[in-house]
Amino acid sequence: MADWKQISGGLTRIAVGSRTNVWGVNSAGNIYRYTNNDASPWVQIPGGLSDIGVGADGTVWGVNSAGNIYRYTGDQESGHWKQISGGLTRIAVGSRTNVWGVNSAGNIYRYTNNDASPWVQIPGGLSDIGVGADGTVWGVNSAGNIYRYTGDQESGHWKQISGGLTRIAVGSRTNVWGVNSAGNIYRYTNNDASPWVQIPGGLSDIGVGADGTVWGVNSAGNIYRYTGDQESGHWKQISGGLTRIAVGSRTNVWGVNSAGNIYRYTNNDASPWVQIPGGLSDIGAGADGTVWGVNSAGNIYRYTGDQESGHWKQISGGLTRIAVGSRTNVWGVNSAGNIYRYTNNDASPWVQIPGGLSDIGAGADGTVWGVNSAGNIYRYTGDHESGHWKQISGGLKAIASGSRTTVWGVNSAGNIYHYTNNDASPWVQIPGGLSDIGAGADGTVWGVNSAGNIYRYTGDLPG
Repeated sequence: MADWKQISGGLTRIAVGSRTNVWGVNSAGNIYRYTNNDASPWVQIPGGLSDIGVGADGTVWGVNSAGNIYRYTGDQESGHWKQISGGLTRIAVGSRTNVWGVNSAGNIYRYTNNDASPWVQIPGGLSDIGVGADGTVWGVNSAGNIYRYTGDQESGHWKQISGGLTRIAVGSRTNVWGVNSAGNIYRYTNNDASPWVQIPGGLSDIGVGADGTVWGVNSAGNIYRYTGDQESGHWKQISGGLTRIAVGSRTNVWGVNSAGNIYRYTNNDASPWVQIPGGLSDIGAGADGTVWGVNSAGNIYRYTGDQESGHWKQISGGLTRIAVGSRTNVWGVNSAGNIYRYTNNDASPWVQIPGGLSDIGAGADGTVWGVNSAGNIYRYTGDHESGHWKQISGGLKAIASGSRTTVWGVNSAGNIYHYTNNDASPWVQIPGGLSDIGAGADGTVWGVNSAGNIYRYTGDLPG
C-alpha cells in the first residue's frame, strides 16, 4: 500500500465528503468521525449504523442493520439522528438534496427532499451506489456490472460501463473509484472506451470526496487514506500576504490584506491571487459564490462583479465582521457586538438577532456559530434554546463554519481547533498556528497567521 497511509482504528464501511469530513462504521455498528488529527483520528458519534453516506456540504445519512434510515442532526434531535421512513441497505450522499439508496431487493431510491414522502423509486437494480456533489450517480449490481445514471438519456436510465466492481464511490463526474471482489482498486479514467486504471493496494470499501480525497478500508478493518502525489505536512503555504480570509469552497477563496486590498484565489498556486477593485477590512464567501465585505468604517458591500460600478453594491447598515454561507444566509456583528442577519431585502436588509458576539461563521446549510469578546463559543439554535444560542465549551477568538459538520476556530494563542461533532468533547487541536481561518462547505480550509502568511490545509499527508 505504498500510495496509502494507514490510519489507526478499525472500520468496515467508510464515507468521504471532503478532506475534512470523513465518517465510518465498524463491525459492531459504532459510528466514528475523523478528527483531522492522525495521532488521535476518531471520535465516536452516538448511534448505531451498518452503512453511512457523507456529502460535500456536511450532510450525513445512514442505515442500520434492520434497514432503518437516519439523517444526522447533531444535537437538534434526541439521539443525534432523525429517522426517515423507508428501508434501505446502502446509502450514498452527494449533498443535502442529493441522497440515493438501494434496498435488500436491489431497488433504487432517490430522496425527494420531502420527509413526509421521502423516496421515489428509480428504474433499475443495484447492490451498491455512489453519488457525487455535482449530481453524478454510479452503481454496481450483484453480478458486478457497473452503471452510470443517465436519466432519460439512455434506455433504462443507466449506461453500462465495462468492468466488474463490488463497491463504488463518487466524488464528482471526474472522480469515481471502486473495488472488485478480489479487493483490487480502480479509478475511472474519464474515457468510457478504456474506463479503469488499477491503483496499487487492496480494499474492501472505498469513499471519495468532492475535493478528490480518497479513503478506504480492507477486509481486516484496517483504514487507509490515499496519498498518491499529495503534499507533505498539514498545511501548504501559498504565496501572498493577507490578514483575513474567507472560503466558500475549494474554488472560491477570498482575502484582504492589512492595506484593505481585496484578493481572490485564481486556483493556480503558481500565481495564486488576482486583485479585485475596492477596499475592505473583512470578507465572507459562500459556497454558491456569494461574496460580501465590510470596510474599516463599517460600511457593508455585496460583490456584484461588473454589474455595479466599482464591483460592489453598498448595503445600508454598519458591521465590523461578516460571514456568508450562501446568497440567503448572511450574518454580521457590529462594533457593539450586536448580531444581525440579512433579510434578503436590500430596502430593509438587517434584522437583529438576540445575543452578543465578536466573530461569526455561517455555513451553506444554515449553520451559524459565533464567539464573543471573552472567547466563549456559541452555536445558533433559534428558538430551540433560551437566548437563541447554545454555549459550547472551549475558548476561541475566530470561528468559521462551512456546514453543520465543518466548524473550525483559532484561539488567542493561535492554536487551531476542529469541531468533533460531539458537544461533550467538542474540539480537537490541529497542528499549526493561525490568526484567522476560513472553512468551505466542501471541507476546504485556509488560514492566515499573524505575519500574514497564507496556508491551505492538507491534512496529515506523508512527508
